[in-house]
Amino acid sequence: MAIRSIVKQTFEDWELLVYDDGSRDRTADAVSCFDDPRIRFRRGSCRIGLAARLNQGIRESQGDLIARMDADDVAYPERLTRQLEFLRTHPEIDLVGSSAIVFSRSRQAIGMFRVATEHAEICRRPAIGFVLPHPTWLARRTWFERFSYREDAKRAQDQDLLLRAHTSSRFANLPEVLLGYHQDTPSLRHIVLGRWHYGLALYRDARERGTPIAGLVGMGTQLLRAVIPATLIAVGRGDFVLRRRFQPVSSGELERWTVVLADVSRGQRGIIQPDCN
Repeated sequence: MAIRSIVKQTFEDWELLVYDDGSRDRTADAVSCFDDPRIRFRRGSCRIGLAARLNQGIRESQGDLIARMDADDVAYPERLTRQLEFLRTHPEIDLVGSSAIVFSRSRQAIGMFRVATEHAEICRRPAIGFVLPHPTWLARRTWFERFSYREDAKRAQDQDLLLRAHTSSRFANLPEVLLGYHQDTPSLRHIVLGRWHYGLALYRDARERGTPIAGLVGMGTQLLRAVIPATLIAVGRGDFVLRRRFQPVSSGELERWTVVLADVSRGQRGIIQPDCN
């Protein structure tokens, strides 16, 4: 569905780089379903991690603007058009994201991201995090070349990058939903590791700025923010934690999601194998 959602974009002058990070699933089979010269497949013989693959994609891509998404997400057909138009009319902006609808394994919509649209609001509380959903990013190549992903970051790679870049960058979010974001009920390990790694990023950043005490406070903030969701997950209330992270889905957005989902779930031009539908 992720690939199909790119093939169906209203903006058609794109290249899609698909990276298989040494997986053992059917990624190669999924890509082979599409007979489209704009799609390039890169298969890794071993796992080097998300951040390293993202940096590889930045190096190997040919465009001046670079978007990203994950393999289990769905881009709305107007996503690239709307974000490209925004960057073209706002040359001061380095990176633009958008709101996203969150869906479960069963493809049911369960919420929407709360996003701020202006840079100051997005970056208002770095110790808490930046409200800029990672799979919705579209950024200028020059920005990615200035601020690459830290390849030793095992979690919170996006937050680490935004933390390092926000004081000399300009971010924005489009308020409209332009992506379907797949999210399962978070595990205890996922919650704790995510907060821990961002806490380390806060400490590292503060130490480099000569304020290690502020970094320790940031680490403490992240660990405290992990306590309640981790406790709820431990007692079997992970679904409650998931839903509390997002705002309710309006009837209009639910209808849009239903249409987008139906469109990327059926066959289309470019598919050459009947079992790929």
